[in-house]
Amino acid sequence: MTFLIVIGCLRSRRGPLLAVCLPVFVALVMSIVGTRPQTMASVPELPGLAFDQYLVDLREVAPTEEIFGYFGFKNTSPHTVTITSLEPSCGCMSPQLKKKVYSPGERGEFLLRIKTALQQPGPKEFFVKVHYTDSQPRTRDVYLRAVFPVEQIYVRPMSLTFHQLGSSPVDQEIIVTDLRKTPSEVIGVQSSSDLLKLEILKPTTTKTGAMQQRVRVTLPGSVPSGRQTASIKIFTADERFYELKVPVQIFGQERHSTPLRVVGPQPIGTVRR
Repeated sequence: MTFLIVIGCLRSRRGPLLAVCLPVFVALVMSIVGTRPQTMASVPELPGLAFDQYLVDLREVAPTEEIFGYFGFKNTSPHTVTITSLEPSCGCMSPQLKKKVYSPGERGEFLLRIKTALQQPGPKEFFVKVHYTDSQPRTRDVYLRAVFPVEQIYVRPMSLTFHQLGSSPVDQEIIVTDLRKTPSEVIGVQSSSDLLKLEILKPTTTKTGAMQQRVRVTLPGSVPSGRQTASIKIFTADERFYELKVPVQIFGQERHSTPLRVVGPQPIGTVRR
């Protein structure tokens, strides 16, 4: 019926009738085009790992040596998932993963440990880049938030780096600040490297009333060439903050295996004719 109305309109030369029939004609064309099957666009494959939560919010934490966050996940893809690495945003974080390969449908989790003694009071946000492969390499960020209390211990700097390029000893200091009402003194220090000499200095008090204690770290003038890693442990009388750990990197000056030969003027040989 609609088709006959459109034919009649096209044969008519009256303007008003054409104006009325034009919408009917457009509707007919659209209905014919709409009934044709359309080619579906390719749907991108979804990432293999689905986390139970992408943000762990611990809110305000109590004064303690470490805080923990658990990140559970599931392999929701038809492919095997291999976690290649966990890249933390801060050196104070220690991600721990029991296994790296997960079959389709298999669940897993990793633990995130953060040393509170390396953090100043207030809100902080950390993240871990999870690098993995399913059908292709992928990366996913997961986050942990916490509010660190005012009454706590923190250490500065968070790590030490020595570049020994001369022959004289080099000194640096680690400062332990105790913001609690009843502070605890440093009772001992220990280095994993025999090169480092440690000395506990007398405690001092800041203008705000916080107790600070310094540990002097001395590197001798002669160290092996290349890069070495070490750590310093600082022990306090408080069981909750008994051991504070500071990583150390040592870079020694590169030395030539053979003496350098000085090249000077060479004697001119006899020219044969």
